[in-house]
Amino acid sequence: MKKLVQVFLILITQLNMAHAQPGNLLRDTHENLNAVLWLQTSAEYKMITTSLYRNARLAVKLALLKPGLSAATEQIGQNVSGLPPAIIVDVDETILDNSKAQALSVKKRGGFELAEWQKWVRSEQATPIPGALEFLAWAASLENNITIFYVTNRSVDVENATRNNLKKFGFPLKDGIDTILSRGEFGESKKTSDKSSRRKYIGKNYRIILMAGDDLGDFVSAEGGPEQRVTTANEYKHFWGERWVVLPNPSYGSWERSIFKGKSHDADKLNAKFNKLRCFK
Repeated sequence: MKKLVQVFLILITQLNMAHAQPGNLLRDTHENLNAVLWLQTSAEYKMITTSLYRNARLAVKLALLKPGLSAATEQIGQNVSGLPPAIIVDVDETILDNSKAQALSVKKRGGFELAEWQKWVRSEQATPIPGALEFLAWAASLENNITIFYVTNRSVDVENATRNNLKKFGFPLKDGIDTILSRGEFGESKKTSDKSSRRKYIGKNYRIILMAGDDLGDFVSAEGGPEQRVTTANEYKHFWGERWVVLPNPSYGSWERSIFKGKSHDADKLNAKFNKLRCFK
């Protein structure tokens, strides 16, 4: 009964907002509309990512001068000075832009659908995030022989499509080494988004000098609600901007899932988001 009342209140609020519009027309929209439009059209987003990857060059240069330094929490306490350098990057919304898939969901007034997502990945149509390709090509060209690893939560079932998509634009991929590590590749559950085991795998043979991602989970295992995630992020303040490069993604991610964790119905998820808003009083 309580859930029905909450859904009813949301509908009433939306109807009241609609009546406030000129001509009393229903304001047909989607909660992800502004986020996707910002990613696709704003000059600000393109300049932010370009700036972040430009600044990442300095971080790499500094890391190469400090042979005992690592960007991976999984290597804390280890002697990594004799290991060759590596950079770990996430794929989606870190180096490849999937906003066209998000835009389709907005136009259909729908949410995430695994079948549609897999279809998009297999189409190999994702394009480079501004600044990403140039940065990775530069890093791979250095005489220090840096290896680029792509640690993605795309399923291992679509890894070939991911590889083809990266190859299409010339992202650096070393011959003879599997540098694309997908979800479920090491016998882990395809449902888990935790990347720690894959970072550990890379850390056995490489010194991880820099990591880039759009989600807290791309850098450290993070559990709990929004407040706990912020606490976890603050524990590694000295990593951000120096060893970790975080890309903006207002469209989706574990930040969103932490708000409606455990809820499966759209109405419940939306209600959880409304309840989390901090409003002026």
